[in-house]
Amino acid sequence: MSVCIRSDDNIDLHPILRLNNCLSVIGSYKGCRVILSSLQLAVRFLIVLSETLLMDLSKHNIKPLTYPLGKKINIIGDGGKSTLAKCISSKFGYDLVELDALFWLPNWVESTPDDFNRKVSDAINDTSAAWVVDGNYFGKLNGYVSEKCDTVIWLELPWKVVFWRLLKRSILRIISKELICGDNRESLLSMLNSHHPIQDFFRKRKSYRSKGERLLSKIPRSVPIIRVTSKEELNFLYDLHGLRRNSDIY
Repeated sequence: MSVCIRSDDNIDLHPILRLNNCLSVIGSYKGCRVILSSLQLAVRFLIVLSETLLMDLSKHNIKPLTYPLGKKINIIGDGGKSTLAKCISSKFGYDLVELDALFWLPNWVESTPDDFNRKVSDAINDTSAAWVVDGNYFGKLNGYVSEKCDTVIWLELPWKVVFWRLLKRSILRIISKELICGDNRESLLSMLNSHHPIQDFFRKRKSYRSKGERLLSKIPRSVPIIRVTSKEELNFLYDLHGLRRNSDIY
């Protein structure tokens, strides 16, 4: 196994990243691969650990996966927000608020900031005592949702995992022609739009590591945050709360 990790073009490689890339080169020689693959797993662990320490999560109210979900939930991040929100809504009877459906007008026209804020406010005020909001939009909502929720579920899956999930989702939506984001549909043409999730996600790939810190900065420190960093942890969360990814749900 040989994994070569690159940093942003405009900054120097982290010392641990340089070590990992050196191991990748050495690992190309026969006879060294088994030992070096184990070393690279250890280096990868150190990379994740160093990124976590650099993010300084101690400033935020991070909770374990076993922490109660609460009754006013905001699901943020990337890699399965909509599916998780729909499953929680279906399992516990929570009202579901999809920010994408409120933001996008027909033909992929964006709502104005004032109109979007009004629609989100009305949607939450019209819900019952329990709701789950699917989406980020911190910059456009000025922390409105995070200030009202009692739990945030933060999906921070690896970039490659999220990218392939987005690609697979778009392809399936093109085939099924289902309505999404209000009254819109996916198409090959829409995937070429600069606002399309795949385009946006790929364009911002170099800043993906710092995205979490930007998101967390918008959340009040009193709000508990359940952090999910891998597919295994996400599956554990589903199993813990008896959630099912049923095709009838979405």
